[in-house]
Amino acid sequence: MLLLSTKALSAADVAYTVEITDMLGTPITAAKAGDLFQAYVFVHDLRGVGASGGVWAAYVDLTYDLDYVDWVAGSISWGPQFPNMRAGIIDEPNRPVDEVGGFGGFSPPGCDPAQLLFTVTGQVHDPVPGGVVLFSLNQADASPAHDTLVFGSNDPITAMSFGEDSLVVREPVSLALLGVGAIVVALRRRARIG
Repeated sequence: MLLLSTKALSAADVAYTVEITDMLGTPITAAKAGDLFQAYVFVHDLRGVGASGGVWAAYVDLTYDLDYVDWVAGSISWGPQFPNMRAGIIDEPNRPVDEVGGFGGFSPPGCDPAQLLFTVTGQVHDPVPGGVVLFSLNQADASPAHDTLVFGSNDPITAMSFGEDSLVVREPVSLALLGVGAIVVALRRRARIG
């Protein structure tokens, strides 16, 4: 998970972050064609007000820069702390996961830890060796309906930071090459024995 600079975070009241993982939730940095992965998007109240804080409403866009992946239709799963007014679509032709988020309940969850806003599943489709996909978060466009709101304030949050993460697309390992490697190892062992 990559964030903006420390300076940008220190000026922010709320941070949105994204982390790319395998299907078990383990962070990954690379995948090959056909692999499924998940993007976990979190939102964090950085105001330092403790248990009385937390994000009440959060909406964000998730985009990527190179068309090496596709989002799986219907795979958006909202975090448990945002059960109300859920929104969001996968706009695959244009690549964003658009305006995803929701509202929380009436009890503040506290500032820490960061709150899971949503997850979405993707699949690598292009085995371009060394291709790097940059996943970026940006502010939702539908204001005031999709403004970011925190407990303890009636005003929309304007001081926000938006994180990013990346995924290296690698070529799949050829089974033929693995077979040749196994034969070479077997021949070397036989040569040492004989």
